[in-house]
Amino acid sequence: MAMRVIMAAGIAGFVAGCAGTGGGFGGGPATEPVESPSIVAFALRTNHSVGQQRFNRSPFSLRSHAQSCAAFANADRAQEEFLRRGGPQRDPLNLDPDGDGFACNWSPEPFRRAARAAD
Repeated sequence: MAMRVIMAAGIAGFVAGCAGTGGGFGGGPATEPVESPSIVAFALRTNHSVGQQRFNRSPFSLRSHAQSCAAFANADRAQEEFLRRGGPQRDPLNLDPDGDGFACNWSPEPFRRAARAAD
């Protein structure tokens, strides 16, 4: 268990370092530093598969999923913003139309594999 915590902390630090200080939708610089939700912690506390619906989603949206996802540099950034905006319960930007809790083809598997390898 201690190794899992150490590994998760290391992965979180790596991800935070890669994410930089830019914040908010669209990847522009933030006026104030905004702490990003931990996608590592989220990945490790979930156990369902990508594509497995866990949350209800409206069939109606003002934004297309593809356009919403294209606003982010990568899936990690999209997942952080999704969590910051109330995900996985809420999805105001239409980043998770299938309701699996994972935005823009983001996958928790790399983090889960790293945690298993650390055990």
